[in-house]
Amino acid sequence: MSYPVMPRCLQTVRRSAACCLLIAGLLTPCNAADESPSRAEWMHEAGWGVFNHSLADLYAARQAVTDVGYEKLTRPMGHPHATMNTLAFFQKTLPPLGRDEWNTIVDQFDVDTLARQLDEVGAGWFMIAIGQLSGHYCAPNAEFDRIVGFDADTTLCSRRDLVADMARALKPYGIRLLVYSPAHPARRNQRINEAFGTYGQFQPPETQRKWERAISAWSRQWGDLVDGWWFDGGYHVAVREEAPNKESMVAAARAGNPDAVICLNPALGVLPGAANEDYTAGEMDFPLGVEPGGRWVGHRQWHMLSYLGEWWSWSAHPRFSDEQAVAMTRGIVDAGGAVTWDVPLTVRGTLTEPFMRQLSAIGRAVDQPNTTAKASSQLWKTREPVPAGNLATWKPARLLSLDGAYTLPASGDGAEARLAKYGNDGDPETVAQAGMQWPWTYEVDLVETEEIRRILLQFGPGYATHFDIVVSPDRQHWQVVHTEQDHDGQPVEVSLDPTPTRYIRIVGKKPDGPGKEGEQMMVAELQVYGSP
Repeated sequence: MSYPVMPRCLQTVRRSAACCLLIAGLLTPCNAADESPSRAEWMHEAGWGVFNHSLADLYAARQAVTDVGYEKLTRPMGHPHATMNTLAFFQKTLPPLGRDEWNTIVDQFDVDTLARQLDEVGAGWFMIAIGQLSGHYCAPNAEFDRIVGFDADTTLCSRRDLVADMARALKPYGIRLLVYSPAHPARRNQRINEAFGTYGQFQPPETQRKWERAISAWSRQWGDLVDGWWFDGGYHVAVREEAPNKESMVAAARAGNPDAVICLNPALGVLPGAANEDYTAGEMDFPLGVEPGGRWVGHRQWHMLSYLGEWWSWSAHPRFSDEQAVAMTRGIVDAGGAVTWDVPLTVRGTLTEPFMRQLSAIGRAVDQPNTTAKASSQLWKTREPVPAGNLATWKPARLLSLDGAYTLPASGDGAEARLAKYGNDGDPETVAQAGMQWPWTYEVDLVETEEIRRILLQFGPGYATHFDIVVSPDRQHWQVVHTEQDHDGQPVEVSLDPTPTRYIRIVGKKPDGPGKEGEQMMVAELQVYGSP
């Protein structure tokens, strides 16, 4: 099934409500899994959005330091977790914000200026954090207060409904609003814990039922002002056949808007969360080199969430160059995926100049015709293959789940990340290796269909003892051309009759856990050759 997609160069018309309605009436998008319309079609059309993870703890920390101190505390430290540690220090040492202090922060949030800035950079949506662990929420919720026993003088929900105000400010620009929320009640507030019930790995049924009542109340309060939800900590929601379960959590979020797009974050990586979610949570700390394996993860829109600063909403500096940020976004959007970038805001809720500049560069690139893909395609054709005649050198490569259904992050961090490109870069000293799953699949796209005759495979220190080499002309019909059951890590050479091929996969089935011979698969070099 093909998907009618709005051309990227026409996406600027989203700011006109009349044009959007006209285009929506012409589109008949189909879901890859069941051929029903996808709620997340608008995410695919817009391609990218902006997130702000600013919470009560973060605002308190920001107000506790001078501008000079903030610059120094959030300077590049070689690893994002180093920046995280400075924020964790403030969270442990600063007293929690009082009700009046929290209301002052929420009241000064300048939704009109932020909406105008988001329009200027070309963002398709904005995701706002309603709250997280401290119990401070930026919108009132009478049902939440009833569950906890809060009254007007003790509630930690703000008097201002910042979510509704933000949505109304965005509407004239055609920008959608999504809400970030944990999939569980606040864990650092003793009174809230006592009212909802504490939990360990999974929430008890009664805890989840109460939280779903609070989520449903917010959803009904906002109606179609809110276009979607991103639930953190989806791994705390138990897998049960009967409610409460992941599906009932999604249903609670759709109580006020049945068309809202929902995801439950299962863990780091572009992974499926709940059966009835619409897009992947896709949380990534290290997004360099991450590319979609296509538009869909099952029936879900492929989506990644990461941060442009040194840590989530806690940074004075972008950690990437504008060129890197543009390349990552275009790579994802051009492949059919969607991406949300977290950026810090001022204490008044507005974008700072360094991030405004970088987001503007992203917006300009996404609104342009597909020049990046054309330039990349030309680069693949003009680069000298290593060794000579190798069709796989420098071609697009991906780290995938064992079944090839979704993308995995690279193993390792920062400069040490074992990115997909290191498996076909002509250098056997570098390796590609996936994180998050022990058995996994390595894929290379030859860009054009070729008549291949020979495949050479070299592993790194870790190798698969049981693996398949499979090929396909269209990523739909796969042919197993070689299988190894008791491999010893030595280089592999496979000779074939001329076989029309565009996609090649190394499916590393075993070892499928630690402590076994071979260790997790590392692909040092994949070479592919056609006619002599």
